[in-house]
Amino acid sequence: MSIEITVPGVDVIVQYHHEDAEHEIARMSPSRSYGADTNLSTWRRALTAVKLNGTDGYAFEGHSLKPEDSATLNAGTVVIAVDTSWARASWYAGSYVKPVERSARLLLVKEDGLETLIESSKKSWARDLLGYLATNRQLCEEAGIEIIGG
Repeated sequence: MSIEITVPGVDVIVQYHHEDAEHEIARMSPSRSYGADTNLSTWRRALTAVKLNGTDGYAFEGHSLKPEDSATLNAGTVVIAVDTSWARASWYAGSYVKPVERSARLLLVKEDGLETLIESSKKSWARDLLGYLATNRQLCEEAGIEIIGG
């Protein structure tokens, strides 16, 4: 059964980190802000295959989805949503922004919307999500996700 969903937007904590870093960099003097940088990366995929020996986003194959757009997907489809914000600067005392904030989620398309299966904010987020899929092979089979390796 096909279901129309709204692809999840950027995680609020990751978005806040990005905006906070931009704000702090904008307040810096020119000598401090030289070399300061921040970036927000976000991607979504409807999974078709996973490489269990992978360690990063390249382990997840599928059709790209645009955040906050509508998409028609089959019930049981698994969507991966990854958001990363990083910031680099010579921070003033009291205005420190941590270097990286991330959110990686596996979401299941259900008749009533999206259900979060697992979420990780760790550096090894891909291993967490792959571990979940490796231990839930029936879910992968039902979602039509090819398991490569392992």
